[in-house]
Parts: sequence; C-alpha cells; structure tokens
Amino acid sequence: MSSAEIDNIRQIWKESYIALQDVITENPVNDTAYSHAVPAIASIILLAFLFAFPILTNGFFSAAGAVFNTKKLLIIEDSAQIKTNREIALLFLIVLLSFIVSGGAVTLFFYFAAGTALFMLMRHCCFALLNWLHKTHIFKQLNGFYHSYFTVWCATALLGALIYFIVPSIGYRNIIIFTGATAVLSLFGFIVNGYQLIISNGFSHSFWILYLCTLEILPLIVFMHLIYA
Repeated sequence: MSSAEIDNIRQIWKESYIALQDVITENPVNDTAYSHAVPAIASIILLAFLFAFPILTNGFFSAAGAVFNTKKLLIIEDSAQIKTNREIALLFLIVLLSFIVSGGAVTLFFYFAAGTALFMLMRHCCFALLNWLHKTHIFKQLNGFYHSYFTVWCATALLGALIYFIVPSIGYRNIIIFTGATAVLSLFGFIVNGYQLIISNGFSHSFWILYLCTLEILPLIVFMHLIYA
C-alpha cells in the first residue's frame, strides 16, 4: 500500500470520527429521561391494577387505617378476607418497587424481588416456630402487624418515586430522606403496637427486647447489607 493511500485512509477515518462526534453532541443519550420513564411506567401499571382490582386498594387502606390502632390491626388478622387483600396488595407493591429500584433490568428485578420474598419467608418460618414453641398464635398476629406496616411503607416509598418523577427538582437525596423517615416511623409504629400485643399476653419485657434484637433488628441489618452490597 502506497503512502498516498495510507494518507487517504487516515483522512477518511478522521472525517468519520468528527462526524460521529457531531452526531453524539446533537443527540445525547438522555439518562435522566430513561430514569424517569421507569417510575412513570410503574405508575401506569399501578393505576391500571388499582382500577381493575379494587382488592388492592381495599388491602392497602385496611392496613393504612389500622397503623395507629392495635385493635384494628387485630381485626385485620381475624378477618381472612381483609388479610388476604392486604397480602395481595403487599405482594403487588413489592413487585412494583423491585421494578423501580432495578431500573427495569431483569436480573436486578429478580434479585430484589426474590431477596424480599426470601426475607419475608424466613420471617414467617421464625414466627411459626415461636408459635409452636409457646403454644400460641400471638406471633402469627405479630407477623401480620409487620405485614400491615410494611404494606404502608411500600406505598409511601412508591409515593416518593412518583414525587421524584413529577418534580425531579426536589432532588434524589430528599426522596431518600423521605423514604428513610417513613421507614423509621413504620418501624416505630410496629414496635409500639407489637409491644402492647406481647406484654398484654403475659410475655416479659426481657423477652420483648430479646425478640427485637434477634428477629427484627439483626435480620433487617443483614437484609439491608445484602441489598446495598
């Protein structure tokens, strides 16, 4: 190959590179738009399901209306229909939030959804074991309390995602703070009502503290570590 031909190839390559840079500059990849599209799609799915399946709204509002009242929480646990509605609403919210957090990536979606499902299953097994050991159904009710508060928190986390989509100027950090604050409030409500349930059924304060450390705080720390890792 002659030197003239080599120079021509270099010139063509240079012109092609410049043209490509112009195209990229004129049509940048809009990562922000993509990140906002995920909660938008999730919101559309949510509205469609809420319209088509009133059972979801019934499950959520039943849980939300009982978060400050132990008696109402017990009513949910005593009603098979209301409890089923709540569980369906919780399952749907977990799937929807997993979709939002994963950004639409299939692998991450299954990772978050399966991780949350495994966490809930392990809780169920632990509470079933406690019921068997103490010959009572109190811990089944306590786990139901947790599901009610978890349902409400999932809904507030979804609300945070919608707010960020509608008003992105509010800032991602503020949404994280909002979501974290609602998580703390939900956990606090669960602890207060759970304490009343456990103590009123003859268990000691030391048992309640031991329960919190082993079946609430420690698993939550491990779960959050796995999620962030």
